[in-house]
Amino acid sequence: MPSSDTIYRCYNKCLYKSLFRTAEPFYIQETLKSFEDRLSSIMKTLLVITVLASLLLLANAVNYKKEFCGNQEYVGNPGSKYPHLHCGKGHLTVSRTHKQHYNVQGNCKKIDEILGDRKRFYNDIPAITSVLKAYSAEGCPTLLDQLLQFLF
Repeated sequence: MPSSDTIYRCYNKCLYKSLFRTAEPFYIQETLKSFEDRLSSIMKTLLVITVLASLLLLANAVNYKKEFCGNQEYVGNPGSKYPHLHCGKGHLTVSRTHKQHYNVQGNCKKIDEILGDRKRFYNDIPAITSVLKAYSAEGCPTLLDQLLQFLF
């Protein structure tokens, strides 16, 4: 007959194995479930922030037509006649021909290039020159610039 010490060691060993065979996976499951719940909550929060930021961006898009073009959609020539400057909410485009368009919003380098060779880009039309110079003087603001200014 085994001694009581042997029985006690066997009992502890069996109990230990029994507890950790059942308790460990349960503990891991609970930990993973808790982690998944937290991660899900974080993802939902990030999604809400992203949607709100996108809506804010769309609602407050730079309106070049109002801010720089005197509330006119086309500067220099009417829309069907080239060259002209096409102004709108979110875009500022120098159109040389119906196939040659230069988007200049947020690109001071491109504006400097265009102003440097006015004859080639838009026949040196004074109204277009004044709008491009005014936009360049403001630092060529973009939608992102506006959002950062709004936030900070």
